[in-house]
Amino acid sequence: MNVAELVNAMEALYGTGVSGEELAGLDREAMITEFLDDATDAYGEREKEVEGIQEGLMRDLERFIVLQVVDVRWREHLENMDYLREGIHLRGMAQKDPLVEYRNEGHLMFQDLNRLIHQEVVALLFHTHVAPADEQGNPLPAQQAQNGGGALDYQHQTSSGAQAIAAAGNGAEVATNGSNGHADAQRPLVKAANQNIGRNDPCWCGSGKKFKRCHGA
Repeated sequence: MNVAELVNAMEALYGTGVSGEELAGLDREAMITEFLDDATDAYGEREKEVEGIQEGLMRDLERFIVLQVVDVRWREHLENMDYLREGIHLRGMAQKDPLVEYRNEGHLMFQDLNRLIHQEVVALLFHTHVAPADEQGNPLPAQQAQNGGGALDYQHQTSSGAQAIAAAGNGAEVATNGSNGHADAQRPLVKAANQNIGRNDPCWCGSGKKFKRCHGA
């Protein structure tokens, strides 16, 4: 994967503020550090957004998503292990020990399971939309939503994400949202007095965000 593909992949995951120009000349470890810092900032903004709806909601959302992803993927893993066990005896025909082959492939499948769970949980945490809803699952009027009334409506941008959350039941409303994840209205852009501000410096507007994640986006 080249730098452009890496930036595009991170953009799809969480809307990265890191550009290809910033990564020019950096080694692998420096790139990892750059993306970790940027993703941490983005997750902090995500947490503020969710906590603004209801205090403690981000922790609830994290538990909700982790439990559902683990539940769905673990059941799939058990089914795959059953299929492996049913056909592993055929390895004996190739002069291989079926028990050793079962252990080795089972270990690789478990590693793949862990990677898949981590990837899906992170994607859901960044892309799941949370909004107040009434008991029937209908969106609340804007004023009532601002007051934090009603139940919670969990929405995800993709059908696979919606299906993962829907497995939970619990009366949560799940819908697929076709937006690009930047639903908040854009604030009017005002030119900074200092045109030479660095992309990793605090934004001039006083938001507390890095310039690249605020008016430098």
